[in-house]
Amino acid sequence: MPRKSLHAVDFIPHKRLIHTLLLAKYSNANLNDFLKDHGFPLLQDNYYTIMLSRFKTAYPEHFKSPDTIDSESIRLAGISDMYAYLFDKRYFTNSSPPLECFEDAFKAWGTPKVCKALKAMAFAQISEEEIELYSNAKWGDGYDSEVYMIFFKYFFDPFEWSYQTRAEYMENELNRDMKRMYKLGLTKDPDFIVWKLGLAPTKSFADMLEVITRDCFYNFKEQTDINPDSANRWGQLMLKAMDKIKEVEPDDHKATFGDDFRIQLKSIDVTGSIKTKDELDIEIPDLKEMEGGKGPSFKDIEKAMENAD
Repeated sequence: MPRKSLHAVDFIPHKRLIHTLLLAKYSNANLNDFLKDHGFPLLQDNYYTIMLSRFKTAYPEHFKSPDTIDSESIRLAGISDMYAYLFDKRYFTNSSPPLECFEDAFKAWGTPKVCKALKAMAFAQISEEEIELYSNAKWGDGYDSEVYMIFFKYFFDPFEWSYQTRAEYMENELNRDMKRMYKLGLTKDPDFIVWKLGLAPTKSFADMLEVITRDCFYNFKEQTDINPDSANRWGQLMLKAMDKIKEVEPDDHKATFGDDFRIQLKSIDVTGSIKTKDELDIEIPDLKEMEGGKGPSFKDIEKAMENAD
């Protein structure tokens, strides 16, 4: 089957946010009012026409009449969570990010230093996981993992763009400072971009993860006889952090570090229900408290793991 030809509308970084507004049946004027109010680039009239035509063809049931709302079309479009946040909270599901994560994502977009850094790293095609680590290790008001997911899904998603697409996007960027960062993203290695943004960590990832592991272990040990559920959550995160260490620096942090903790963990595991890393449906939460040698607070752990049970 020949590959479907792509149009310029396929390379709008906030296209899924636009898709959400199209399924809300916004006119071009209303759609651009929303984008302007929230600081997003406006949509050209001809682009609106193309995107709306595509949606009417793909989801005819939803566009039968001005008042028709077809839940299956919203689900198939892949924008249920943002549609729920903006228009109808009944579309939230058990797997949807918490409401505050959407609020934080819009807050991140509206915070110049944060937005600039996230866009520059994404444009340089640094992985979303690394961006989260760099960002939250730098700023004390770091965000949960779901915030980054929302930001990159709906607000700025250049991760699959080719070099040529990124080069064309850079040339059309009107903000001189942002254009300069995009140019660096095309010509320099990712480490240079992180350094230029002032986000380079003073500790290696593995070192930061070791601090997390130790904090989790001692919190697990403290909570074992007091609150088994709380202890279980600390133990889950500890196992996740130990495996992440091996991924980040497999040669420098071999078996001894993790094994020592695993032995101690096994010796005091009274809950018998700590999950292995393969059973966990979460990533290491943010590192916002890493500076100063502290691990994440239990509130952060609860947020990261609330859907892991």
